[in-house]
Amino acid sequence: MGKGIICISLGGSIFFGKDGINVEYLKQFKSLLLKHKEEKFIISVGGGSPCRSYISEAKNIIDNNFVLDRIGVMFTKTNALLLRNFLANSINMVYTEDINEISEINTILERSRVIVIGGIGIPGTTTDTTAVLSAEAIGLRKVINVSTESYVFDRNPKEKNAKKFVRLSHMSLVKLASEFDNRDAGTNFIFDIIACKLAKRSNIDLWFINSDIRNLESAINGKNANGTIVKG
Repeated sequence: MGKGIICISLGGSIFFGKDGINVEYLKQFKSLLLKHKEEKFIISVGGGSPCRSYISEAKNIIDNNFVLDRIGVMFTKTNALLLRNFLANSINMVYTEDINEISEINTILERSRVIVIGGIGIPGTTTDTTAVLSAEAIGLRKVINVSTESYVFDRNPKEKNAKKFVRLSHMSLVKLASEFDNRDAGTNFIFDIIACKLAKRSNIDLWFINSDIRNLESAINGKNANGTIVKG
């Protein structure tokens, strides 16, 4: 069922940054989906800056990572609710209900063109995992990750001499995630380690790009985009 279906992991910091909802990007995003009328889309949305700020404050009074993760899931669901209704104003066949089970996606895609998902309710995972699991469920071999960074780096990209990668193997990405993804609630590594391992086991290509909408269009079309491609 994978033909003509695009799976996107939309970073919460793209959706909602320190200055609020990124309205201009969301308008461009909607225009791009309208342009690609022949494709169907699965969009997994992260929590963004408000989520991380809230969890950071919550850690001062709650010493329970399970609860903190549940708070994060709720933020992603709020963003997903907002995005699906924003898209539904102009795009036909947007599924407007919440989704809690990946197994529902096949059936929903039979009658919908756009699905927007937040966290699937499993504490300890992120919406990156949601995106990869969704791709696995319907036999897709590609997930596009949109974040504030254009590339995967060997360390924090703000550090001096940080090395960017244009191509990476799944194993190399798993090693990087093992080093930097500590599984804390609200963690912000470019792709969580569980998602990396799931992509590896199912040989799902991962395309990492920034918020330039032209890069997203190139990735949707399978053309070279400024970013990192993970294969094999």
